[in-house]
Amino acid sequence: FEYYNPDLPSVIKVEGDTQGPSAQGNNVKMSMMTLVRLTILNVPLSVTRVDQIKATVPGVTASAALVTVPIKFLSVQTSGQADMRLQLPASQSSGVSVVTLNFPSDLTTTFEVRYYNDLQPVITSVDPTVGKWTGGSTLRISVANFPVMTSPDQATVKFGLEGASFGTIVSILKSSGLETQLIVLTPAYFGALQ
Repeated sequence: FEYYNPDLPSVIKVEGDTQGPSAQGNNVKMSMMTLVRLTILNVPLSVTRVDQIKATVPGVTASAALVTVPIKFLSVQTSGQADMRLQLPASQSSGVSVVTLNFPSDLTTTFEVRYYNDLQPVITSVDPTVGKWTGGSTLRISVANFPVMTSPDQATVKFGLEGASFGTIVSILKSSGLETQLIVLTPAYFGALQ
């Protein structure tokens, strides 16, 4: 629950990149511009054009200067609620950044976005998700942003943390740099079972 001043603009919803790690939906890619959709309450009724609002993001460029980002109205309602879309710039670092929206009459509001490294390899699916402790299960593993593979010996698949065992990559179904799909044979598991 969060309180807000009903006389000032307030961002109530942020929808960024859906592939990022934040469950709050405020993800922004580090490598490229990301469209972010906002819902804002108490937009001054005098604001009828998008050029009346300025959005700034601190420290997302090498010079760490404020960056003004393009805004597009998706809808403005007479109640003072507006849906807007911003195009946030790429960043050289990950983490939380506070975006400031500046309205006429020196009114401002802020919201947070979380920049994440969208070029880091990420396991996107494992099927099936359970197998026998004796090993020998065949898995289909999909990985995003993984280097192109031409041979199974170019990577390893580790199961577990301490005392980990390595699976055997049986085949490469697909490897494009954007998505890699592997067939992996699971090793035996020697830890405690649940």
